[in-house]
Amino acid sequence: MTLTAFILLPLVLGAAPAQPAATSPTPPAAPPASARNPGITSADELLSALERADQDLRTFESLIQYTRVAGDLQGGDQHVRRGRLWFASEPPADPAARARRRFEVSFTELIFDGRKRDDVEEWIFDGLWLVERRPTDKQFIKRRVIKPGEDKDPLRIGEGPFPIPVGQKKADVLARFDAALVDPLDALQQNESLRKLLSETYQLRLTPRDGVVQTRDFREVRLWYQRKDLLPIFAVATNTDGSRSEVFLLKQVKNGPIGPERFRTDEPRPEDGWVVQIEDFRPDGPAPGQNPSIRTPGTTIKP
Repeated sequence: MTLTAFILLPLVLGAAPAQPAATSPTPPAAPPASARNPGITSADELLSALERADQDLRTFESLIQYTRVAGDLQGGDQHVRRGRLWFASEPPADPAARARRRFEVSFTELIFDGRKRDDVEEWIFDGLWLVERRPTDKQFIKRRVIKPGEDKDPLRIGEGPFPIPVGQKKADVLARFDAALVDPLDALQQNESLRKLLSETYQLRLTPRDGVVQTRDFREVRLWYQRKDLLPIFAVATNTDGSRSEVFLLKQVKNGPIGPERFRTDEPRPEDGWVVQIEDFRPDGPAPGQNPSIRTPGTTIKP
């Protein structure tokens, strides 16, 4: 996974279809969304319903499968990672302030070139810092993604490196995208397992608005939410270079217990063999040609 990759993520652990859930330029005919989605007939209604459903959201946990497909010019290679997602939203003391939103994604399995192997990769966001941790290689990269005093939410769709499709505000989405409610089976490949799984969902198609810097790399984003509880289950982001990110979220648990230790971003000790890299902001901006601090066993380089 890369920092510029979108979210969202083939099914997980026993429910996976035989082929990846790629989009198709010629989607099969399907009944209109209004026939499949009684009660919600527009993107505006869905976004409002999602925002109301998320008002009491405190925690979210699920299995996650993330698929990254390179564009044709890059060879079309496909990487699949499987693991688990934990998310927490803490209400602010000031009602006008943003909630403190944190997450951990722990991938434990990698499928590449038809081969599956154990491969641990962890991403942790504590509200200020984003950590990329690779225990096998003892690599630890810690990046501050919010500047001191900045009112920013890097988990918003179209703003951060790893947006989470829960707890999104309607106004934030519409400021960046044109939204349309489309049939659940629109743009899905001919895969009966996938189509059956997504038949009872709402599909939201998001097209970037002109002139919005945060979404300029996206061609479109598609999000699927379960009709029964409006929890996210599938998402596809297609980039302007033809690459694609897919996310499946299965076996979701809303407002279950998640301890604060899940989102710790403490640095490991370099003397234990870890290569620790810290990327922070300077108050006056980075000096020309200056590198972030890199801490390796016996070495410390500060900005």
